[in-house]
Amino acid sequence: MMLTQEWRIPVNMDYEHVYARVARAVSFGGGLLVPNRIEMVLVSLVGALAWRSPISDGVWGSATVLSPDRAIFADLLGSLREIDSRGKITRVVKLPAPANTALLSGPEGEIYVGIGTLRCDALRVGASGSIDWQTPVARDDGLTYPLSMDPHGGIWIPTNRGLLLLDNNTGEVVTRVERIRCISQALPWGNGAVVAAFVTSDKCMLVHVTRRGEILFQKPLPDFERAQLLIGSDNEFWIIGSTAPLVDAIGSDSRVTIVSCSSLGQPRLCATLPGDRAVDCVFEPGRGLWVGTYTYDTEDRGTLYLLDTNGNELTRWSPASNAGVGVPVVLDDDRIYLPTSNGLVLLRASAA
Repeated sequence: MMLTQEWRIPVNMDYEHVYARVARAVSFGGGLLVPNRIEMVLVSLVGALAWRSPISDGVWGSATVLSPDRAIFADLLGSLREIDSRGKITRVVKLPAPANTALLSGPEGEIYVGIGTLRCDALRVGASGSIDWQTPVARDDGLTYPLSMDPHGGIWIPTNRGLLLLDNNTGEVVTRVERIRCISQALPWGNGAVVAAFVTSDKCMLVHVTRRGEILFQKPLPDFERAQLLIGSDNEFWIIGSTAPLVDAIGSDSRVTIVSCSSLGQPRLCATLPGDRAVDCVFEPGRGLWVGTYTYDTEDRGTLYLLDTNGNELTRWSPASNAGVGVPVVLDDDRIYLPTSNGLVLLRASAA
């Protein structure tokens, strides 16, 4: 398969997330909703700007879709803003501190989010816009990875000092596993969750924790600086991580490593890619794993990869201009909408 750029809409989608610097585009209102620093923009599927919604306090990260005509996003100064499919802000919810995790939407229209720096809290915003609860969970920038909800409604909170499970209705701590430093979100799995974490100061492990806080297993992983977990196919899940440092010079031994895990949690090395500081990924059933990378030094660079379920590279694409790459929104077999650090790109897929 070959990927060819058809058009690019200039928007600034570069944000300082931990594992992914490029914000995600979301399908909304007949187009794609993307942040552009001080505004939200709806781009039509043919590359036209449908509308711009100026945000004086700036936009932080990606939007979350609540319904076909309602989405929500965070601004830079500590509010959540709900927007309709015409670009009108319909509600503003003031938070006690700015958001520092992606927004997690619940089944009743509620939102879960992490906030704060010196003191980091998790909180729930109800469908009516009220703050239902607020629970301290970490300190010193210790809450940056996404929250996740398990089938029982529990909210898993990965931090730099442990893994917590909160009751989604009350915010009470159900489980706390200490003495691990999480470097990924927690992926609900079986009667608990799996997370990439440093269990000792120098050992990165895949850790399976039950809802009661029991550690069922620890499996060795490469020494990732940050990682992402996601469900694949055939009852497997994927771990995508980078060993490249966040700040220091990238060494020749730095790699983005792709690992798949069976239902028993046994890691299997699938592929290694050149080392980039940030990495994001999404699994497309029937096609494979899309991986976007981004390094931001004296100049930006990034690559989009498509891998099959065995880790074999099917295709790759890099921007002609210096830019980091996120993960695509795939609406049909040949149209691939790709966020980059300097624009939204339409790629056309064709037979090689």
